[in-house]
Amino acid sequence: MKVKHLLSTVLLSLAALPIIAQQVFPAVNSPQYQSMKEAGTLPQPFMGNPGGQNMLNKIQPIIQPGNSVQAATSCNCLQTIDNTYSVAQFQGYSAPDYRNDDASTANIPLPFNFCLYGTNYNSCWINNNGNISFDAAYTTFSSSGFPSSSYVMVAPFWADVDTRNLASGLVYYKITPTAMIVRWQNVGYFNSQADKINDFQLIITDGTDPIIPLGSNVSFCYGDMQWTTGSASGGLNGFGGTPATVGANKGDGTNFLQFGRFDVAGIAYDGPGGTNDGVSWLDNQSFFFNVCTNNNNIAPIVSGINVCDTLTLCIGESLPLNFSFLTPEIGQNITTTINSNGVPGFTGTATSGTTSVITANFTASLQNVGYNTITFVGTDDGTPNASTTVTIVINVIDVPQPVISGTGYFCTGSADTLSVDSLYDTFTWTPGGIADTTNTYIVTQPGTYTATVTIQGCTLDTTFTVAQGNPIANIQNNAPFCDGECITLDAGTGFTNYDWTVNGVADSSQTVTICDTTALTLIVTDQYGCTDTTSAQAFSLPKPVAAFVTNPPTPGFIGQPVQITDQSTTPQGSTLTAWDWNIPNGLPSTSTDQNPLVLYGDISDSTITLIVTNSSGCTDTLTLIFEAIPANIPNVFTPNGDGINETFVIPKALVIENCKLIVWNRWGKVVYRTDNYKNDWDGEKHSDGVYYFVFTEPDGKGASGTVTILRGK
Repeated sequence: MKVKHLLSTVLLSLAALPIIAQQVFPAVNSPQYQSMKEAGTLPQPFMGNPGGQNMLNKIQPIIQPGNSVQAATSCNCLQTIDNTYSVAQFQGYSAPDYRNDDASTANIPLPFNFCLYGTNYNSCWINNNGNISFDAAYTTFSSSGFPSSSYVMVAPFWADVDTRNLASGLVYYKITPTAMIVRWQNVGYFNSQADKINDFQLIITDGTDPIIPLGSNVSFCYGDMQWTTGSASGGLNGFGGTPATVGANKGDGTNFLQFGRFDVAGIAYDGPGGTNDGVSWLDNQSFFFNVCTNNNNIAPIVSGINVCDTLTLCIGESLPLNFSFLTPEIGQNITTTINSNGVPGFTGTATSGTTSVITANFTASLQNVGYNTITFVGTDDGTPNASTTVTIVINVIDVPQPVISGTGYFCTGSADTLSVDSLYDTFTWTPGGIADTTNTYIVTQPGTYTATVTIQGCTLDTTFTVAQGNPIANIQNNAPFCDGECITLDAGTGFTNYDWTVNGVADSSQTVTICDTTALTLIVTDQYGCTDTTSAQAFSLPKPVAAFVTNPPTPGFIGQPVQITDQSTTPQGSTLTAWDWNIPNGLPSTSTDQNPLVLYGDISDSTITLIVTNSSGCTDTLTLIFEAIPANIPNVFTPNGDGINETFVIPKALVIENCKLIVWNRWGKVVYRTDNYKNDWDGEKHSDGVYYFVFTEPDGKGASGTVTILRGK
């Protein structure tokens, strides 16, 4: 397609060439050249002495065997640099790296014909600034847009490449009988900058080499692209100024292709003839196209997909088919037709414009097992129309889903062996980053394990969870207890079996009751059959015996001190440590003294309770009844048979033995005498009235007075 509005620019360039050719410029490796470039006094385009004195020397090509470069299944054209590659021998610079700015190689013979717009070339120059040329070596560092009548070149990224910084990569190349590969690997920019680097590659072929899909003879491939412009081209920190150019040019001002011009960071892109674009749009892109044409219309170029062989999918897998058709000519539009041949599981749409974007997806299922062909045809509106066809063949295979076998658990100290069927081709086990390549895997840690297998080109995976049985036997509540008491020991929950042995007797309960010092063993079993064993001793502690006496013994007298004396004992090896008294109606009513002294202020018939504790923490309790009575002698009693006050009761006679009592009537006659009064004189048959008595205690103390018998009627 002719671009008429560029014609005046082309004519101006042609008119200027004779003037430039008459000037003498220094070689690019000279200090004068660098000074002029840094000062901005070098005119562009500049095609002067690329290599000083050796510019006419030819490089003998390094030709590798014809089968040394094979097309990968993925058709990824970014080739790996190995020992079959050579560093480009830029004229005027030193081996082995040939680091330079703006240099070119000598003319390199090619063992094949490369067709560029109807002209076959069998030699070329590699120019450091991101291009190869066919009519002369180019030192021009500020690129121009295409079409141009000044350059015969193929330019994967025409910009001011500078490899003099040791942090910059180099330019490598390799020639085979049917192809030439040139890789600008991680190269910097002028002036000796390597804070940003570009990685890009060019392949040209005779049109038959399978390194490029058939029907194409040029490939542009990109890694990470980080800069666009050197400072001598008006750039600042690698951007701005004169944009870099990506494309191919016949040199006649008419036939060309141009993917775009790039001068900023980012991924902005609006086609070959729009505004300048973002260099990161090129990242990881691959372009395949054919420049062997006699007209000026090149078919749309495929971008973003590298499929050149049958793809294999397993049932359940999905494959995104997202790519673009680009038009390399300014002002053209592309429409895309999609023929899925009725394949189930395929969806896809395509936009139209300077770039036709295809968004598609294929999902493998039982309904599309076998070979499935999907065709995408991008057609431009040039004169005549040109089309590019992308045919994708997808083979859906029905392979067995792997299943991991294993017990699913292991006991601590042992392992579980996992396995999948050996029918698969490869095996990778990934428990936490660990891998094995056999169909079995021995695991000694609990977790979820993944087996990734391949078969017939498919990759499948499945997971399997392994638990670890780790029961811990633990006897709970095993604390010392006191003689005469019992404790209940608990093995805890979460086990399937309990096996107790208590003094040689088996028990299968979760709990056992112990009432004496006992040796015991516990075995617990978890849900996986794993066991653990523990042994223990249950200890019975000595218990004290509570005992005490009162003085006087019950009954005592109101107001008379009562001495309580502890007589508790405890087994050998322990001591008494605490006494807790409860004395209702006494003063005090409670005490922690070992031998408290108590007074009763009123008649009382209550209990005295002692809780005694020994050094083992064991206790014993004793309760006795104590009665407090008045100490005075009554002066009347009523022996009338009603059961109340029937005898002459002298309180001290209740508590003192061998007390004497003599009773007289009013005429002085002794009516009652005893040397051990028991409060049992009921007046006998003596008449009512007043009687006289003398009461004598064993120690000589006593009392005397009168008492009246009053029977009533």
